[in-house]
Amino acid sequence: MRPDDPPAADVVIWAGGAWLPKAFPGLLDIDIVRRDVYFFGVNGSWGQTPGFCEYDGPFYGHGELGGLGMKVAWDGGATSFDPDGERVPEEATLARVREYLARRFPALTDAPLIGSRVCQYELTGDGHFLVDRHPERSDWWLLGGASGHG
Repeated sequence: MRPDDPPAADVVIWAGGAWLPKAFPGLLDIDIVRRDVYFFGVNGSWGQTPGFCEYDGPFYGHGELGGLGMKVAWDGGATSFDPDGERVPEEATLARVREYLARRFPALTDAPLIGSRVCQYELTGDGHFLVDRHPERSDWWLLGGASGHG
């Protein structure tokens, strides 16, 4: 469903994630950037590792969860990203993550990589969520800027 073919409803909420700026070109101050996320094979004891976010690193992740492995991602160097584009993790980012693992979690220095994915973040200019009416349609609401966390 697109704005040029609107649904018949009293109120419409457009919450298209990284595709919201494509649905409303030129209207929204939202940048789409990529984040490569990696999962490393660990034993069950890593399930007790809490989520972490080291802003000065900058890295984030969490311990083993649901058989996915330990998640670690580099949160620096925002690169513009087309959510319809190719989703191949970058080797340079994996190297940064491996260096971080060796420093922060030395026991995982040689942990096997068991999965990866390229995620997109949708970031507003001021870092706040977007929850607002469309400027030309009072019955339409735009929701965005959730950066994958909303």
